[in-house]
Amino acid sequence: MSYSIDLSGKVVLVTGGGRGIGRCISEAFQTNGANVAIIDLKFDKEWLRKFKGTKSIQVVGDITKEDVVRELLNTVIETFGRVDILVNNAGVIYKDLIEQVKVDKWENLLRINLTGSMLCTKFVVPYMKNQHWGRIINISSMLGLVGAEMYSAYCASKGGLLLLTRVWASELAAFGITVNAICPGWVKTPLLGGLIKRVADVHRLTIEDAIKKILSIIPNRRFVDPKEVAFAALYLSSNLARSVNGSALVIDGGLTSAIPGGINNPLTESHYVFHDLEELVTLVK
Repeated sequence: MSYSIDLSGKVVLVTGGGRGIGRCISEAFQTNGANVAIIDLKFDKEWLRKFKGTKSIQVVGDITKEDVVRELLNTVIETFGRVDILVNNAGVIYKDLIEQVKVDKWENLLRINLTGSMLCTKFVVPYMKNQHWGRIINISSMLGLVGAEMYSAYCASKGGLLLLTRVWASELAAFGITVNAICPGWVKTPLLGGLIKRVADVHRLTIEDAIKKILSIIPNRRFVDPKEVAFAALYLSSNLARSVNGSALVIDGGLTSAIPGGINNPLTESHYVFHDLEELVTLVK
């Protein structure tokens, strides 16, 4: 078995694949020879012009709608004849104190982060079963493992996605399908600059000092490069990971291993620091 990751001829579907982490994942699969189908609510036209030169299709659609997902899978099959890998990446964040949670926002988040992933998996699995091979990768979060004040909906959805990963892994293993999750920490995306500035403003710090303050609680003293998350997705899609099933790969620079729980942990030196920094979690678009 080769140590290289060659996905030539494989067909991958990436939800939320037009922005942020999803975009990097889409590019990584394309670079390694896969045909890439992307679904998102909107696309950057400049990036799309570059990406359209590859073996790919892009579909604007809402993964919370069953008919849309069914039609999307039909389009993928009509275009490429198969689907081998699903990356459930699309997601949103909503935060509020429990007594102030807005039910409509709670339900919308769960529809996208949980129901959307379920629907995409539901319609992809029959094709994977038929070919007796498949890879499903759920992009969860470090907040699926640890709690954070004000993130009831988000933590519930990402924790739920981790349990779905285990259920599906057990259910589908006999068909040659593996199901795993990736739990990123604070990823260096375009959003990062604005959030660093907010921390700097709250604490009256320079941008440089704000970055130092944030990194001081990360053992690795660095943010996660989105390419690290993308490479993890490549690995989990390869035959090198065929015995990895039902796992959650944490990519957070050691953060969740180092932070104590509760209101007195270092993250909550200022409530503003904790709440604003948590917005750096992967999948914030």
